[in-house]
Parts: sequence; structure tokens; C-alpha cells
Amino acid sequence: MRPGASPVKDGTPFMSYGAIKWLNSFLNKDMSVFEWGSGGSTIYITKRVKKIISIEYDPGYYKFISEYLKKNNLLNYEFIFKKPEDYCSAIGAYPDNFFDLIIVDGIKRADCVKYAINKVRLGGYLLLDNSNDPAYASVILPMLKEWRREDFSGPKGYKPYWYQTTIWQKL
Repeated sequence: MRPGASPVKDGTPFMSYGAIKWLNSFLNKDMSVFEWGSGGSTIYITKRVKKIISIEYDPGYYKFISEYLKKNNLLNYEFIFKKPEDYCSAIGAYPDNFFDLIIVDGIKRADCVKYAINKVRLGGYLLLDNSNDPAYASVILPMLKEWRREDFSGPKGYKPYWYQTTIWQKL
């Protein structure tokens, strides 16, 4: 809540504090992560894993994050711009059962989850930020009913509101 603070400047995910704590304990240098929606999480994760692939649809924000990653000499990322109509299907370029973690935190979240299910390795995780949005419940929850679920509810930095981040493990 500091004046001028932001997830990008601070290199921190814009997620509930419980989810960030989980990421702190989970991420390691052997992991491959895929992310829809870039920002502070991209910077944070890049420093902790072998590789992150992040998809962004907003050209201005893509340019901003690209410059930030380059300026800070972060190298183990693939940052891809996709138009909204190609955004969700971008993960199709990668093999099934490949990713240790997939983060859904951008547009078209329900469609992204559909594309992500086969790309998460057995024992891997899918993270959905703002999962308390009622629009997701009827579409996303049935797709992941066989997965182990953990919810992290509470505030997140930079905003005085209550949020929920849900993480599912593929069994």
C-alpha cells in the first residue's frame, strides 16, 4: 500500500498472501512454469525456476514487462505476445504433461484451464487467481473435480480487498 509500490517494482505476485507463501515453499530451480497473464509474478517466478513461459495479450503491458525483464538481466523466460483470439491456445506449442505449474491469471480463464489440463504433469499444479469469482465455479470446478484442491483466501498486497487463489494438484 506504499505510494508508488507495485507488484512489478517489488517483484512479487499480485495474489493472496497464502498463495505467495505456498509458491515460496514450492518453487525450485528444476521447474518449468507456464503463465497466462504477466506482471510481478513473472519477475518473482523467473528468479526461482529453471524456465517460465508467460503469455500476454496487452501490447503496452507486454512492452513494459519485456523491458523490465531485460533491464534486470532475467534470462530464463520466454515471454510471448498473443492477440486475445490466440491467447489460450498458445500453450498448445508445448508437450502434454510438461509443466510443474500452470498459472491462470489473465483473460479467458475458463478457456485457459481447458487448454492447461493436459499440459500439467502428474503431481503438478494449476493455480487460478481470483478463484472466488462466481463466473468460474460452474465452468472450471467440474473440469478439476478429480484434482486435489487448496484455497488461499485473504488480502493481497496493493489492494485492501479480500481475494481467493486456488491451487489444484493433478493426481
